[in-house]
Amino acid sequence: MFKGRGLSILVALLLGFCLVSNAEDKANVDAVIAEAVKGGNKEMSQISKMPQFTGGKCYRDGKKKGVVFEYVYDKAFSPPSMDAKTMKDALKKALAGKPDVKQITNLGIYFRFIYKAPDGKPLCDVTLTSKDLGS
Repeated sequence: MFKGRGLSILVALLLGFCLVSNAEDKANVDAVIAEAVKGGNKEMSQISKMPQFTGGKCYRDGKKKGVVFEYVYDKAFSPPSMDAKTMKDALKKALAGKPDVKQITNLGIYFRFIYKAPDGKPLCDVTLTSKDLGS
């Protein structure tokens, strides 16, 4: 009888621990996304100083677990189109192996890169997950 009751208590404690851990993980993910967006916007503020871009911003991808980096090309430098596969390969090369990126993607957070023409029309939209980055 004690053995069964002890097992029930242990199961209840483990379930409670899992629920608390999951709640903490969600809070941690939200906090990591918030920090990534904050840091991303700090970096993106430098984008408008580059001649090929008129601006950029970083934000959370709605309520999803993603961080979006949005770039807007200057009229003089805007390509007529962009190849998403080529951009994805270049971004994978640039981000793969970076410890901070690996930590973020290991939490299930993804990165999305949107490149826009001066009129706001999307030229390219690339998403990178932990799978893409070998995490």
